[in-house]
Amino acid sequence: MGPIEMLWGTLILVFILVTLIRGYTRELGITVLLLLVLFVELYFGTRIEALLRQKVFGQVFRLLNVNPSKEFENFLLVMVYVGLLILVLYIGYEGRSLTFPGTPKKGLEGALISTFIGAVNGWLFTGTLWYYLDKYHYPYLVKWGLLTTTWTDRAKVLMKYLPPKLFEPKPEVLAVFAAVLIFISVRR
Repeated sequence: MGPIEMLWGTLILVFILVTLIRGYTRELGITVLLLLVLFVELYFGTRIEALLRQKVFGQVFRLLNVNPSKEFENFLLVMVYVGLLILVLYIGYEGRSLTFPGTPKKGLEGALISTFIGAVNGWLFTGTLWYYLDKYHYPYLVKWGLLTTTWTDRAKVLMKYLPPKLFEPKPEVLAVFAAVLIFISVRR
């Protein structure tokens, strides 16, 4: 397997291509959803994790009379956070989502705006995915040989700029960005 940042870069390119096809006016709704889910995960994440570990996992494991490893609990937490992220993205693409009014710019200007919005959406999604995998120590991925944690220098630098790491001190900024985008879409 190649460097992990190549995988994430490829996924960001997919987001850019999707945005070029769909147009940035439709993709800004996806941006709002990603900002909001990231806000919820960062703002309430500690409480959610504690609730899941103590109440949900604890009770289920007691009922089943099992004592799971920390790695299994981390795997379940990754599935919850990543599952929520994927569910919101799926709903945004499949359901009725926030579409910004107006006609998208044509030509190079529209392509550049779409490329930028696609890159932001890709960064929000893949960066958040990478963050939670790293936070919970890549449960089972290393053990099963699907991933090595010998990072390139570039990966080490990129990990400092993952969306949750940047916004963790002030997750409210994400809600403000989302509110501004919603205000802009409603105002027109």
